[in-house]
Amino acid sequence: MKRRPGTRALVSGVLTLLLTVSTVGMPLRPTLAASAPLAGEDVCPESNDSYESACYLGPTADVLGFVSSNDDVDMYRVEPLEFGVGLHIALSEAPFPYGLTLVDWQGNVMARSSEGQPSLDAKLGPPGSYYVAVSHLYDDRVSETAPYHLTSKLNYPSRVPDVVYSATFRPGGNEESDYDTSSDDDADYVIEHGRLTIKMKQGGTADDPNSAGYWLPVDETPNDFTLVLDTHQVTNADAGVEVLFRSPDDLGNETGYRLLLDPGEQQVKLRSFSEETGEERSLSKWVKNTAISKTGVNRIVVRARGNEIIANVNGVELIHVRDNMYKEGSMQFDVIAWDGQPPIMNFGNVLVTTP
Repeated sequence: MKRRPGTRALVSGVLTLLLTVSTVGMPLRPTLAASAPLAGEDVCPESNDSYESACYLGPTADVLGFVSSNDDVDMYRVEPLEFGVGLHIALSEAPFPYGLTLVDWQGNVMARSSEGQPSLDAKLGPPGSYYVAVSHLYDDRVSETAPYHLTSKLNYPSRVPDVVYSATFRPGGNEESDYDTSSDDDADYVIEHGRLTIKMKQGGTADDPNSAGYWLPVDETPNDFTLVLDTHQVTNADAGVEVLFRSPDDLGNETGYRLLLDPGEQQVKLRSFSEETGEERSLSKWVKNTAISKTGVNRIVVRARGNEIIANVNGVELIHVRDNMYKEGSMQFDVIAWDGQPPIMNFGNVLVTTP
């Protein structure tokens, strides 16, 4: 039985430089010190060459690090809270020629620095995590004792949103206490390697789908918000993701707006449902778009402001409607199985902001 936050929240690879994403991974969000490290002491300790181990840079950063061997790549994470944020990042000092590579949540290379100009300026897309790799340009031109100096800044086109909730599923965070990972009849739930994995134990049918997921452990969900969620379907099952939002506490756990993502068919749909009356309303048709990945990571962004609801997947706005049915309530994400094969789904980079 699905339950609200405050009770039991549970309800029913490694990236080296230029490799594509095979999992959804969310690094820890430490504050990096600006003071100089000792020789060989990296501010972002090894290993830090993957999405899962990348160090969080914050809105501005001034840090020192080391590229200590030919196979050493230092990964950092930046997290814009809005669409269209500008990123400036630079290596102001380095013992040898080093390069910068900017990568998105799917592993796509967005930009590379030029030799002799170790800096990048880029306009980022949807909110959520992006990654910057620092690497050497020539073999054996590395140093275990001489650091590089990295600076970065996020430039917002308007007011910086406020963070209401964030989950990276990394050691040291609150996720292991906020999300009950004990198995139940529906699924196994695992938090490791910077992601939450839901492994369903049984499938469903198109007429009677099975589901399992979580309420977001947010005590007071804002009426106006932007929700960011990265998902990746591991198995080749007929399955998808449903995001329930503005679900009023007193109208039943199924009531609210429901965004359905079907990666296999590369489509998305928005509807509302009232548990009290049994009424289902389609607020959009199925919207097909090749921006939705069948096998890779899909970044879902849901924005609700007043009666305006926007759904964006991988940087493409696919749904934009106005509706006054529900104005507030909790949020939930589920895996949905439409055939007999039990799906496995990864979730990560959960972020909720207010304007």
